[in-house]
Amino acid sequence: MSRRRPQIMILCEDKAHLHFLKGYCAHAGWRERQIISKEACPPAAQSAEQWVRQRYGETMRTLRSRHGQGRNVVLLVMIDGDRHDPNERKRQLDQEFLRSPGDPVAVFVPKRNIQTWFAYLDGQYADEDTDYKHRYDKRAPHGQFGKRLFDRCASGETEPLPPSLRDACAEWSRLPIS
Repeated sequence: MSRRRPQIMILCEDKAHLHFLKGYCAHAGWRERQIISKEACPPAAQSAEQWVRQRYGETMRTLRSRHGQGRNVVLLVMIDGDRHDPNERKRQLDQEFLRSPGDPVAVFVPKRNIQTWFAYLDGQYADEDTDYKHRYDKRAPHGQFGKRLFDRCASGETEPLPPSLRDACAEWSRLPIS
């Protein structure tokens, strides 16, 4: 019996997050058409992390509704930690809508921002307290960094990944995909 790969919903802060997640998914074997929704904060609309938190509850309800209809869908959420601990960001999202252990949801929280992950995956020394935002602009190969993370997660080689990247690999493993 063959099992269809799940469709994907993405909720994230910006295009850098979106391209990173799409790069990861493409390298994992998903096709673009399997991404059924992509929501990123409109540029300069408001605080992007606040926007993600506000949209999270409605997106979770949509996900559960689709599961109730028998659809195989997973949700990928990406939100920067900024100056917060990634676990604190996850608790903030849980206050908006509490995910249960069986929910097919992966929440990725780069500490401090996605550029920290880019620096590390680009082979640079990167700590999670320094702001690398201006080192990787809009022209950076965001999708390539997503592919590199896929390779690291798939290899099981999580040392010496920064803690928020190790957590990202653990979040991917939560999803019912194989």
